[in-house]
Amino acid sequence: MPPITNALPDLDRTLAFFPAEARNPKALTSAQIKEYNESGYISPIDIFTAKEAAANREEFDFLITAAQEVGHTGYSR
Repeated sequence: MPPITNALPDLDRTLAFFPAEARNPKALTSAQIKEYNESGYISPIDIFTAKEAAANREEFDFLITAAQEVGHTGYSR
């Protein structure tokens, strides 16, 4: 049996890649948009400042410790 390539064959649509375009990008650079169009992803991309990342790490460490103290393991996270 051949693989299913269209889960909704009765739907009139075009299954193709359409490159992202931005005339005046505000969040990404033109180079990042080009990379996305060529690779399908952008890496690395900064989401948090160093201070925000440190705060997130501190919160995650607290949550992991609290979970372990009540008997949860790595598989229950």
